[in-house]
Amino acid sequence: MIPIFIRPALFIRLFGKIIDKMSDSNHITLQSYEENIEEYIKQTPHKLSNDVKKWISDTINGLLLEARILEIGSGFGRDADYIEEQGYKVE
Repeated sequence: MIPIFIRPALFIRLFGKIIDKMSDSNHITLQSYEENIEEYIKQTPHKLSNDVKKWISDTINGLLLEARILEIGSGFGRDADYIEEQGYKVE
């Protein structure tokens, strides 16, 4: 690995611009969620299809029940609920 040296002032300036862009992006994303949540809930199945259950089961197959699982992006928790029904703890 080749070490890279950057002056602190330059790093802070570059990093600050990245953080600003991320903040703008996060704000836009959250605003979009808030504006569309009811439609999302109406159109999203509240029960997992057999294909999704199989995909999740195949993914967690072989994990110890003590495994730490961080499930993100499941909306109202249906995927996490299914994983917990399989005996795992979801964080």
